[in-house]
Amino acid sequence: MKKLAVSVAVLLLAACSMNNTAGAKVPDPEVRLDQTSTMPGAAEYVTGGIPVSFRLSVTNRASIPITLKRVEVANVGETGGYTIPQTTVPFNLSLAPGASDSVNFTVAAVNSGMNVTGNNEPVTIRVTCRYDTTEGALQTVVIRQVSGIR
Repeated sequence: MKKLAVSVAVLLLAACSMNNTAGAKVPDPEVRLDQTSTMPGAAEYVTGGIPVSFRLSVTNRASIPITLKRVEVANVGETGGYTIPQTTVPFNLSLAPGASDSVNFTVAAVNSGMNVTGNNEPVTIRVTCRYDTTEGALQTVVIRQVSGIR
């Protein structure tokens, strides 16, 4: 249990860092991930892929346009209602300075079978967003806990 806590803490610290070739003059976009689907009770008995839908909201805090090019999602740790193998989803979402928008996407999750409350148990997900800007490439990494429970 201590190893898991230390691993999660290290991952959180690493995720707070960014890889920004656009230089310090381009502020990180604000990113929010929400799960938009719930798992039916029968999903507990499925051994293959289970579709899980998300909404990624992005706010451009820079004074230049940015374009969301790619989103990578994956589980952090092995707990939660399901696991998501590292999955990459391409986008081409342009955001003017100060603008906000969102994209929806669905990934194939796998029933972890290690939960008490079913597949809607909260899951911690690492989200890596890659952008193009006129100043160069930009990447942000955030960790969010999502759940199908409303």
